[in-house]
Amino acid sequence: MSLHKITKLQRFQLLRQNLLTQPMSLQDMIELYASQGVNRSLRQIQRDLKELEQHVLETEIVHAFFVRKIKHYVLEKLESENQTSPVIKGFINATNFYKPVITLHDEQKIALVQKAIANGKKIGISKIINDETGDNAQFETKQIELVPLELLLHRNNYYVGSYHLKRECIVFFNIKQMVSVFLLEKRGTPERYWEAYTQELNKRFGVTKNIDAKVYDIKIEIANVLISFIKNHHWHPSQQITKEKNHYYLHLTCGINRELIGWLCLWMYNIKIIQPPILQDYYKKTLRKMQSNIENQIPLVYRNIFVDENNAT
Repeated sequence: MSLHKITKLQRFQLLRQNLLTQPMSLQDMIELYASQGVNRSLRQIQRDLKELEQHVLETEIVHAFFVRKIKHYVLEKLESENQTSPVIKGFINATNFYKPVITLHDEQKIALVQKAIANGKKIGISKIINDETGDNAQFETKQIELVPLELLLHRNNYYVGSYHLKRECIVFFNIKQMVSVFLLEKRGTPERYWEAYTQELNKRFGVTKNIDAKVYDIKIEIANVLISFIKNHHWHPSQQITKEKNHYYLHLTCGINRELIGWLCLWMYNIKIIQPPILQDYYKKTLRKMQSNIENQIPLVYRNIFVDENNAT
């Protein structure tokens, strides 16, 4: 598609179709246009995006969030209770599996967090509910103050990576865990915590709290059919695939947490943990507790075996 042939409507259709399938930064949009032979400046892209926001369907909304301090956009479909037929998007439909229901209240919290990050401000939260990442394993209900550092899109959910001022550590909370978020006047000096934040995020498999502060050399054997799927997806910055005598191995350098064990359980009998022994122990302990739930008639009680209550921060 050359520069003189593409119309404004075609530009909007191109941009809309891509934003429906993946988050994009302004630079991504420039490259998208360039791939179609269209030359647009940053300011022109911003105008296109602003006009697109005004002309999307009533059932769609443009979300903005930050990844590594770079603003990204994605076009999401609002859920409708009376929707009875699937929406066709160029022969593509979505199962919406694992997609959270984003409410107006969630939108307001996301916007407030973005504003705090952009201005280096602290935020206050009346309480954190549930134990999603292990950073609220003790179910504390007191008001807390955070220095928000980054808004992360992880498994279709929005998480706020922050510095916890009272605990003096990095924490991650789902936006839905945060009740009554409000902006504080004092500046949070986020630049003081960015290095610690980056190190902590790279230590974690996903966003879940690790069992300890250690980083482990993890080696997992992967069945030869499954290896193609593993290889073609991003799981952790450290991931590497090796082949030894017709056996495939995934190597990770990170901590051990509940998210890692849950991910390993996803592949059932097509993986084998080679090292370290502590990861094998947690895996076996998880399997034993799952088996116990089947064999025993006792009521289910929520547990998080990956957080040591005696050392929880």
